[in-house]
Amino acid sequence: MLKRATTKCYLVPIQSFSDIITNSSSETYIVDTSYTAEALKEVLKEIHKQHEDEEYYSGECCGIEVYDFREYCKRNYEYSEESSEEYMSIIYEIPLSVIRECLIVRVDYGFHYVDEFLNKNFKCISSDHERDKDEKGRVIKY
Repeated sequence: MLKRATTKCYLVPIQSFSDIITNSSSETYIVDTSYTAEALKEVLKEIHKQHEDEEYYSGECCGIEVYDFREYCKRNYEYSEESSEEYMSIIYEIPLSVIRECLIVRVDYGFHYVDEFLNKNFKCISSDHERDKDEKGRVIKY
């Protein structure tokens, strides 16, 4: 007797379509702030520390990265500096003159309390995930 093969399909929740392409489980924000990269990272680390009693606390703050625009371009793109800056401006749909003055913040999925704090207390003007914006151009997530 022949047995018939069966196919099973699984639904896997993802943050966005870009997670499939990049194998990413993080969200990147463009943050318009007067903070330096180091100062903002310290603030976000403190928020992370406040949740150390929670089940998913990682201990290290490895799930939060903060860069100024030029440093981010140098670390993440092997193009010339000028072309990587233009690329960032295009994919985030922000004029180059504006994005150059912003910080780039990457928050790992699972650091939702840091994500929420960042969105509520800073002007996140773009994200690598589809997000609605308010009338002032801030990303609305929470």
